Amino acid sequence: MNLYQITLFITSFFMLFLGIFVYTKNVRSDINRSFAFLSASLSIWGFGMLALALVKNREDALACSPILHLGLVFGGPALLSFILSITEDKNKINHYLLKIGYACSFIFFLLHISGKFGGDVIYSSGRYRSVPGTAGPYFNLFLCAIAFYSCYLLFKRYKTSISGIERNRLGYLFLGVFVAVLSILTNILNVSGFNVYPLFHLGLLFFNAMTAYAIIRYRLMDITIIIRRALVYSVLTFLATALWIGNVFIFSSLSSFLFGYQTFFSIGLTSGIIAFTFLPIRDNPEIGKCLQSKMPKANNRLRL
Repeated sequence: MNLYQITLFITSFFMLFLGIFVYTKNVRSDINRSFAFLSASLSIWGFGMLALALVKNREDALACSPILHLGLVFGGPALLSFILSITEDKNKINHYLLKIGYACSFIFFLLHISGKFGGDVIYSSGRYRSVPGTAGPYFNLFLCAIAFYSCYLLFKRYKTSISGIERNRLGYLFLGVFVAVLSILTNILNVSGFNVYPLFHLGLLFFNAMTAYAIIRYRLMDITIIIRRALVYSVLTFLATALWIGNVFIFSSLSSFLFGYQTFFSIGLTSGIIAFTFLPIRDNPEIGKCLQSKMPKANNRLRL
């Protein structure tokens, strides 16, 4: 797997895990349900993009393309639904717009079934990518409109809030949503034929990281998490795994460049680096206290 495929996998898995985690914390909450639906839609898109990046022939790529479209088609209204829930927006016009958004998504879903949404793939930059169908440009316009409007509503609520805790929650959430929405443009340009690297999956990873931080630090969605030693070990293990994968990729690429093929030496060197750097840190009994002491205070406001 290359770096693009690795980051797609991490993003999709993290998004799916966070959505399930939030949903199970309160299955009756509209906020939790809307976030879970948003995570499910985007994780389906992510795994579809990953499958499209992994296949080696055109037939398999054509089979994978509908998966990512199926996940993305309801992503816009799912985002707006989550924003209306988290901001407690009671504006009737916005809720009418949400219904119109779902109606449009259903129409795009029917076009997706009929093959007019995106029925072809091309091989470019070492991987297959989907080519928009006749409905593609209209969907891109619809997605951008609903995504940026959701950002506007979230930022409006942040600016008018008088609660320090709520401003912290919404501030970090807005940063994540805004970066993710901006990154959509790179994928739209990429599938439209421009030589632009697609960054939407990295934008989603940043959005999930900001959401997770707001949950842990500021109890976003009224979710309370106590940071224990086991959680610290889990975070360190995740970081070590990500570091190991990154180093394997770097040293394997270097080995291929120098010797013309990948060697077991690169993997062994990477494992040695992890063993001699991560294990002493993990076994340090003060690591949990250190990490918790570095966390910002709950009453410190985030300024945008």
